[in-house]
Amino acid sequence: MYLAWTADDPLVKRITAQNVVDFERPTSLFVVDGAGPPHLVGRRLSGGLFTGGGRVWAFLESRGEHDPTAICEVLLDRRELAPPLPVRCDSPVAVLADRVVELRSELGRWDPPGDATGEDDDLDWGAVARLVPATGGPALEVVLGRLELAPSVAAVGSTLWFWSRAGDELVALDVESATARRVRLAVDLGPFAPVVQPPPGVDLAAYEQDWLAIMRHRLQDGWVGRDGQPVSFVGGVDVESVELEGRFPDTAIVARFRAEEERPGVLFARRWLLYDGLGNCDPPEYADIHLMEDLMTSPGLPPMSMCVSDDDGIVWY
Repeated sequence: MYLAWTADDPLVKRITAQNVVDFERPTSLFVVDGAGPPHLVGRRLSGGLFTGGGRVWAFLESRGEHDPTAICEVLLDRRELAPPLPVRCDSPVAVLADRVVELRSELGRWDPPGDATGEDDDLDWGAVARLVPATGGPALEVVLGRLELAPSVAAVGSTLWFWSRAGDELVALDVESATARRVRLAVDLGPFAPVVQPPPGVDLAAYEQDWLAIMRHRLQDGWVGRDGQPVSFVGGVDVESVELEGRFPDTAIVARFRAEEERPGVLFARRWLLYDGLGNCDPPEYADIHLMEDLMTSPGLPPMSMCVSDDDGIVWY
């Protein structure tokens, strides 16, 4: 069973309430059983399919912009769509436990309360699941909180699983009991990670020494003033040292520098890894330019109140 476009599927042009032109091409539903060519089961499916509880459901596009979506069961044995359910929803995502599940976004709906961070206007919107009886009747609402921007859903038994916006959580919606819970993912995959191997044909020592020399030249003696004398690559910044630290694959170039006029007594440092997470060479091609941009543009160096050094007396920048 799959969705696909056919030559007969029209390109639909709509003008929204905000006078915005919108285009959409609904798909057609085909069933493949191995006994012959694909069987066309239904057309103009814009909301996709849902499989759960041993049944398959299709969401048929609305004819008008504000018309709700029709919901039909796909009868695989008969290769056809059943008549639509007596209920329609704007944004259905599943049919499970004799309920249609519709997702809506509402301002300030959080689970648990106070989950909003205020860091982004988009985060002020939380997802609410409306559980509508498939035979009609009043709907129940369950607050789900922040979900990923394009929620994907998986069904296990009477439970629907969604990815949380946080990225390390799942949200489980039990459709039968109309309850939701969060499941935090805390799995240590370290033992299964592949062992990082040096890139083939690369002399690691030569590669590292070459880039150490390049970075020393760029940060310490690669800049000349109008009088022909060496100058700091950023005015007021003195690069004290550029060294190699660590061993493959964690080898890094570390530059330590001071800005005595602006931050007296503070030793800053920045680190550039020479390999990526797979052990491939990852040379810091524009590291000096990026450091210069960071130092010379807002916000620049942190204020003295935020210059907290580590055990080695370094403020990492």
